Amino acid sequence: MLATSRLEHALLAVANVTRLREQTLEPADYLEKAFHLCRAAFENRDAAYWMLSPSGSATLMGHVPASHHSVVNRETLQLDIASHLRTVCQTRRITHAPVHPQPATTCATLEAAALQLLLLPLCIADKVKAVISLWIDTTEPFDSAHARVTQQLASALEIGLEEAVERSRGQALQQKWTRVLPQASTTKADTPTLPRIETVPSATAALHVVAHGGELPSRHSQLLQLARVVGRGLKMDAVAYNVVNELKNYFGSGRVGLALVSGARCPIVALSGIETFDTRSPVVIALKNLCQHAASSGTCWWIPEQTDELNGEMTLAVNAYFEATEASSVALLPIYADGEYKPERDNLASSIVDPGERRGSLVAILSVEGLAQEIGRSELSAAWSEAEPIVANALHNARHFSRIPLLPLWLAAGNVLGLYQGHHRQRALLTSALVLITFALLGFFPTDLKVRSHGIVQPAIRGRIYAEVPGTVASVHVADGAIVDAGTPLLDLTNPDIELEFQKIQGEYRETQQSLLGIHDQLNSVSDATDAASRTLRKERVALQERLQSLEKQTALVALKRSRLNVVSPQAGRVITWDLSQRLGRRPVEPGQHLLTIANDSGPWELELQVPDKLTGYLHRAIAARDASQPLLVEFVLASDPTQKRFAHVRHIAETTNPDNQAGSVLRVYADLQAQATDHNSWLQAVKPGTEVVAHIHAGKHSLGYSLSYEFLDWLHRTCFKYLG
Repeated sequence: MLATSRLEHALLAVANVTRLREQTLEPADYLEKAFHLCRAAFENRDAAYWMLSPSGSATLMGHVPASHHSVVNRETLQLDIASHLRTVCQTRRITHAPVHPQPATTCATLEAAALQLLLLPLCIADKVKAVISLWIDTTEPFDSAHARVTQQLASALEIGLEEAVERSRGQALQQKWTRVLPQASTTKADTPTLPRIETVPSATAALHVVAHGGELPSRHSQLLQLARVVGRGLKMDAVAYNVVNELKNYFGSGRVGLALVSGARCPIVALSGIETFDTRSPVVIALKNLCQHAASSGTCWWIPEQTDELNGEMTLAVNAYFEATEASSVALLPIYADGEYKPERDNLASSIVDPGERRGSLVAILSVEGLAQEIGRSELSAAWSEAEPIVANALHNARHFSRIPLLPLWLAAGNVLGLYQGHHRQRALLTSALVLITFALLGFFPTDLKVRSHGIVQPAIRGRIYAEVPGTVASVHVADGAIVDAGTPLLDLTNPDIELEFQKIQGEYRETQQSLLGIHDQLNSVSDATDAASRTLRKERVALQERLQSLEKQTALVALKRSRLNVVSPQAGRVITWDLSQRLGRRPVEPGQHLLTIANDSGPWELELQVPDKLTGYLHRAIAARDASQPLLVEFVLASDPTQKRFAHVRHIAETTNPDNQAGSVLRVYADLQAQATDHNSWLQAVKPGTEVVAHIHAGKHSLGYSLSYEFLDWLHRTCFKYLG
């Protein structure tokens, strides 16, 4: 019953200290009230609390004896704290130590022999700033439940003290004044071999010196640091990275990983000390499989301590993990959110629970790997029980944040609105004005829409010479660039079939003439011929005469073919076909085959452009909107002279499209060059027939933005119609 009574008193003290944090107390007031609550938790026995200054000296702030006949006098008090203070400062843990021996003559010695000294260090920034010393009865058992409650009590005291100090600091900064204390000089003494014991009349003054004059924070300041770092963002990647790195610093050893639970999947999203990692590596895959099995069970796993409790699949995953890594142990801790554990109101002992017993929505699995040595379950459990609510809350918020609809849009809008606040406001307003002006120009400023095209430039007066009869090129009499007159021989063809046909017809013609002369002789020499014989000879003569006329016509046709084997120029001009000897020498040609081109380069010139079929609609609409007397303007540059812009006017647009290997289907457009572009001397220096050009055809007025992006908009319309109808 006594042990149970002490446990209940300790639990009540934890609850009272937690409620004490709700009061806005100064650090000294908070510590004094908390001290009395701790003393009540251990049945009002002798108790004292001390402050440690930056110089290392310990100052007795208060001592409450159990009665007028206390077994702990001032001398014993100083000896006990002086002998154990260094150990407490080094370990920063709750310490049990024997009391200093008393004189054997007093009856108090018998009572003190059953006492034990319990030291509760209160740390700020990993440095002991205060110590509460309690003398407890060793006749009552101090089991693991008592140790756990005592640890909870110390943790609650540290958090409350740190909050009070932080609150006091904030008030001091806001008020911009510092309290000058006459007792401050007592904290600046040199550090002796053993901590020096000093007593000051004002506990509030001494604690204020510690609060404002030196380093603050304890192990629970690491919790505050953890909360500040992991709670500063809402993006899941950044939160996960901060969680694993801050927990590594908080735990002090091992490698920390985080796997987010998403349905049946459990991908590893962060590893401590590693910014980026390959998710396909054997170590990451083995850890992911291990976390997936832990997520399916939803409980904490301590391996290899709980190896005997694993099922078959979990055992295979654990074996694969240890084969892929060099870890000696691993702890898998589930992180729950959306659920808050609430102990029973009338059962204070129910507040002592294992973190794995909390239930809610499973958010993630935390893995803590022991690399150099196995991780301690008791130490890690105690540390994780305090850090779990912070981590769970941060991951819970990040998960809900990532599920916001159109999140990138809202983030971009928030970033834009944030520019209009603070010292960037003027710059943001100026930028917004420039953007609005730019959009106004793009949307309302009219400009010419220019349809791109490519083609060649060539003389307008030109003759294309085709083969009229089949044959083989026997000789070429001119070269490219040669100036010729009308009738100048260009090339000769040979065709043996035409020659054979001509000889055959000539032979038949001579035979027919001989036959016709024989019939004439018969009719003239035979005077006594009967009428029947005369009529027969006359019929044969008529047939031979008709045959002779047919052969004469055939001879004329074959002679015409023979004459066409000799190709001559139909007009005066310049040969503009390139490399005739190579292209035509000794090569067979067929009727209608193009042989060469003769052009008059001293006359007018024209553009022969090829416009992609997908852009011809702009030309037709521009022509329909204009008068017939206002042709479309073309601006172009020569490939041989791209620095000078020249102009032309559209004369004719073909009715049908032609295939092109590069541009697909194209429409031919012919444009006449303006007079200033065809100055003969300067023109012939810059251009040759067939010179390539890049041209833009003006197709009416449109907004500047549309004129610059019409091809993209057309592609977008075609794509949307293709897939959306």
